[in-house]
Amino acid sequence: MIQTNISQLQLQLITGPMSQEEKEIIIANLDKTNGVIASMLNRSEGSIRKFLFKNRITRTPEQVTATKFFAGSKMRGTNNGNYKHGEGNNPYYYKRKHAFKNRLKDRARNMVYKAKRAGILIQNNICELCKAEGPTEFHHTDYSEPLQVQELCSSCHQIADVERQLQEQEEKFERIFGENFESNGQGNSPGDNI
Repeated sequence: MIQTNISQLQLQLITGPMSQEEKEIIIANLDKTNGVIASMLNRSEGSIRKFLFKNRITRTPEQVTATKFFAGSKMRGTNNGNYKHGEGNNPYYYKRKHAFKNRLKDRARNMVYKAKRAGILIQNNICELCKAEGPTEFHHTDYSEPLQVQELCSSCHQIADVERQLQEQEEKFERIFGENFESNGQGNSPGDNI
């Protein structure tokens, strides 16, 4: 099965020396990419490159610009994998968005860093939860109180972060659905009144 597919591909591509007509087509279309020229002639892109190299044919600066424009036109707007719905024109948009969304976290982390450098916070390298010795990290239970931190190992820190995120989600649901919402499944949920 695989051999037949390969032979079919080989039959589709013209092999052998290029005709004078093909050479003229290549020279006339130097403003296009090698891949486009190859598909026009039903040849491989490598054969086009090889022909240009052997005959020392180079593109003029205008042709190079046209080639880049042609190749880039396929990657503009929604065709580009990095397209972000028109927000990609401002390279600092995401950085500003992150800074605005996480300004309290960034401020708290920055204050801990400065307190460590000033000697106000001293790292003992002993986890407060599991009492393991080794490298530790500072964990904020509440970002509004930046210097109230726990010194935790990385595994305990991950667990504590998940617990804090769950608590923040519960608080968010209570703000959205009102005080009747309870996270343990008891009480009135928003759909009970229907």
